[in-house]
Amino acid sequence: MHIKTNLAAALLAVSVPQAGAALTWDTKFLWPQVGAGYSVIRVCLRPSLTDAEILQLALEEAETKDEYADLTDAEKKARGRADGKWRQNEREELHSEAQLITQLRAALALWEKNTAVRFVGFEKCPKGSTHAPTYVPLAIQYIRETLPKASLGRAAGIGFDTSISDPPPAKVMLNAWGRPHAKCWNEDFSCFKEYGLHEFGHVLGFFHEQNRADAPSDCDDVEPAATIDIIGTPAKNPNQIIAESTDFDRQSIMMYTSDCSKNPKGGKRFGTDTLSLNDRRGVRRAYPAPPTRPTDVGILKGSAQDCQLVNEPITVYMDTLDGADGGAEGWVGLSKSDRNLQLEFCRVDGTGFKPLRDESYAVLQLGSTCPNGSKSATAWFENENDKNENYVSGDIRPSGQGEDTFLMYCVFAPDPSQPKVASMPDFNTMEYGVFGSLQDVKGLAGDVGVISFLNETADGNSKVVFQDPSAPLSDAGVSVTPSLSVMIVTKVN
Repeated sequence: MHIKTNLAAALLAVSVPQAGAALTWDTKFLWPQVGAGYSVIRVCLRPSLTDAEILQLALEEAETKDEYADLTDAEKKARGRADGKWRQNEREELHSEAQLITQLRAALALWEKNTAVRFVGFEKCPKGSTHAPTYVPLAIQYIRETLPKASLGRAAGIGFDTSISDPPPAKVMLNAWGRPHAKCWNEDFSCFKEYGLHEFGHVLGFFHEQNRADAPSDCDDVEPAATIDIIGTPAKNPNQIIAESTDFDRQSIMMYTSDCSKNPKGGKRFGTDTLSLNDRRGVRRAYPAPPTRPTDVGILKGSAQDCQLVNEPITVYMDTLDGADGGAEGWVGLSKSDRNLQLEFCRVDGTGFKPLRDESYAVLQLGSTCPNGSKSATAWFENENDKNENYVSGDIRPSGQGEDTFLMYCVFAPDPSQPKVASMPDFNTMEYGVFGSLQDVKGLAGDVGVISFLNETADGNSKVVFQDPSAPLSDAGVSVTPSLSVMIVTKVN
């Protein structure tokens, strides 16, 4: 079930000026910006429907549909069984849940870019976490293409459920291949990602574009919301305003009626297969990116709750070559190296980090300059050429990613003037790690881990492309060769 919303169109908000802010957004539908100014939305995974549940929903739906009007009860049941039954191993052969989550997170990074929005989690829902504001439950269904259109309304379970009483609204349902009757159905993830972008647009509080009061007359299936008004004009309903642009946006990801939507960029179901210009402007208006500091750095996240409420969570996902030589051993925090590489960071103020007397270490550079006592270094990682799945959640500038990834580090070389045993910043007792193998740190947890992964070797581009001779990256535990990269990390708090 969709909430009647729209994106470059109407956004649920309240125009209440407060000290230090031009607008205060309505937290009923807009996620608050807390701590350092990020709207951190925790997504958890709930079980998909079983084959028996899909069958039951299909049969119940079929009872009232003309498509089954001439069938006997026995024929209805036979049709339902044939359409609804699908063994779990057949599902996994096509799209595993891990692949689907990777594709979804890559798509949702578009909502995050240059905004305060950060989607995190994507683990099994904890017991008792039924809905927002604690979590947004996500269910990914596996519904066969042969299911009749009549049964898709309930069985496919695609949409955004607003039947939850506590705001913000929650509960997202997606189907692994899209939706057959909506002309967006394939096995290459593109329809799955389009639906993901659209439904999580609702999570962020956006209306369907075609429901704007100024929708053109050639749009079909329009349900005008006459109370939607332009920012700066008296609102008939103060909870509904247009976030960006006074012009109707046929290319919006929140637009999907067939006559009204124009898909010049390849969108099969919606106005586009990505975000339109006004979509991007609208989400930036609703969730403006907080300011960053010139010496911000990234530290390795230690636990699921760390940095989500006070600092920016950042994920760097690299599609590395599968092989026996990749993996993670010892303490690596929440980072992973299995099918691919997933590095988990928290953004923090880097001014509290100082050199150690006898040891080198490094952190991820996230500002325009490195903190005093450290030198910048850059490593290039050549990632998978075939069906690349790279994505970044969060702002990793001045680092960057395309089909390959380059990361910039701040390397602290040894400084003999420092005390034998030094302290690291505690960041409110947050568990975290840095790059390097360390011993001389006061209160050191002592846990060391190794992350290794295979690089694409087709072009031989993986290497350290820049470093200060006085602060080599390899001394800080990061080694890069054309075929293999290794990162040594230490839990320091």
